[in-house]
Amino acid sequence: MQFDRIISSGVHFLTEPIRVPSGTHLTAKRGCRLIGGVSLSGKYTMRENGVYVCDLQKSGIAPARFVSRGFGRPVAPSHSALFIDGKPMQIARYPKKGFLKITDVGEATSNEWDNRVGTLEGGFYYEDARPKTWQDGEIWVHGYWAYDWAPTCERIEMWDKTRGFIRNAAPYGLYSYIVGQRFYFFNVINEVTCPGDYAIDFDRGLLYFLPPEDFDPATSEVFLSTADQPAFLIEDAEDVRIAGFRIECFRGDGIAVRNAKNVTIADCTVKNIGNRAVVVTKSENVVVTGCHIHDTGDAGVDMTCGDRKTLTYGNCGVENCHIHHVAAWNRCYQPPVKLSGVGLFVRGCLLHDCPHSAVLYGGNEIHIENNEIYRVVQETGDAGAIYAGRDYTWRGNVVSGNFVHHVGSGIGMGTMGVYNDDCLSGTVMRDNVFYKVQRALFLGGGVDFVCDNNILIECTPGIEIDGRGQSDHQVWRKMVTGYMRDRFYHIDGTEISGAEPPYITKYPELHKIDDYYRSSDAPHIPPSARITNNVFVVNPDNPEEQRVKLTWYTEGGTFEMENNRDRTLDAILPDLTERQCDVILGRIDF
Repeated sequence: MQFDRIISSGVHFLTEPIRVPSGTHLTAKRGCRLIGGVSLSGKYTMRENGVYVCDLQKSGIAPARFVSRGFGRPVAPSHSALFIDGKPMQIARYPKKGFLKITDVGEATSNEWDNRVGTLEGGFYYEDARPKTWQDGEIWVHGYWAYDWAPTCERIEMWDKTRGFIRNAAPYGLYSYIVGQRFYFFNVINEVTCPGDYAIDFDRGLLYFLPPEDFDPATSEVFLSTADQPAFLIEDAEDVRIAGFRIECFRGDGIAVRNAKNVTIADCTVKNIGNRAVVVTKSENVVVTGCHIHDTGDAGVDMTCGDRKTLTYGNCGVENCHIHHVAAWNRCYQPPVKLSGVGLFVRGCLLHDCPHSAVLYGGNEIHIENNEIYRVVQETGDAGAIYAGRDYTWRGNVVSGNFVHHVGSGIGMGTMGVYNDDCLSGTVMRDNVFYKVQRALFLGGGVDFVCDNNILIECTPGIEIDGRGQSDHQVWRKMVTGYMRDRFYHIDGTEISGAEPPYITKYPELHKIDDYYRSSDAPHIPPSARITNNVFVVNPDNPEEQRVKLTWYTEGGTFEMENNRDRTLDAILPDLTERQCDVILGRIDF
């Protein structure tokens, strides 16, 4: 039985999720808003410096405190965040833009690369006099402490402002402190100095904010997020449709789908969310379509569907959505779209403006098709617009028909368009267009790649290949002979092996990986790829750096290269879409 219901327009404040049973179709009238927070209108006063103060404690509002978030941390509801007239405000930080640098470490040791690093327990030093002027409060730090892909938010446990020394509270970051790496302070009351800044004195229950220039205290909406549960919970249900809702101001997820079948989430706007806009787990036939998602603390859409033990399809995906400005708090590995499992897709989407990847995936039979991706990997290094890594059994994955442009930060180890990291293998990359992307197609030591009929315009290089699977360095030896061997013979931690059905039946090329492991305790696995029919449009200033580049340990690799050619930009314009031509010819400003 199908139950259709129309939800009235207006603002609806939620403290608990709407649980949606089987057969329910909910459609929102235009202007229907679900708010997971409280209104602060009329609860604040202005000081002489233009900063407003809201006594949350007096109003009976207990703001949620910060928690340690970031790389290696579980997803957790965010702190109570401030939104004015539907826009997220900036937690007051220092510096306002950019970062301070770690100048020294309190206790030195060596890491696996034999580099000098600081222990997490020993703390770190910085050089800046401004923090000496700040009043005490619950000030936190966010940093890329060791690597440009592993940031965390940390609470300060001990702080010597005179010496510029900090020791963070456990659980710390996951690696170490490295001199030169980046961090900033946040929730600094003294730094509420620019329009849009805010900070919270949790002990006194006071919120300080400097509103945007168009703020009207009489009419502007001022919301503080409080709800740590989603707006909609679709659990143990089937044949459900959610359409037309505007969901905002939640500390947790926006929509959660768990163990459900045949679910459609259509034409919704999900924004100003502390965690993920939509999270789908252990479900079948779920599609997020036509939605506008932005300003999330973690990922946009996060889907884990299908069964890798049996290679059963989940048939879940994201289509025709516009997703941008995600990962406000968890800056890495929380992309606009995150797909895990078997039989998932992202297609026809516009994905842009985020600090790390646009699409992160892991598993089998995942299709990334006909999307436009730009201004991603803006704050990180050693990352890619489309990213996966470290598994020989992730097969059947296709990246096709995408337009990827204006990607990269220039930070650290640089960025990639499609990043096949750490011996990931078998990806098919065809019919894509790349423009102004560093390392458009990157093959990081794996085998059985297909790069066919891609157009690579002013990329440096268009295709880059290394052979880290053959390296003798302890890091790569440990990865190939330990971590990846275990993942090959124990799919998702089970007794299912990549050398047995259903894997060896569906992907007979896995025989080669099995042979390498059976022939040696420490196999050196050479890279391989078929690179055909690709077109390179090169900048004449450095043409040799813009084609196919074989780098370290590629000796002994097998590379089939046929019919790859240079063409001029004028010659390939007829093969491009109007949108692609507008971008490449500069008719749209990026």
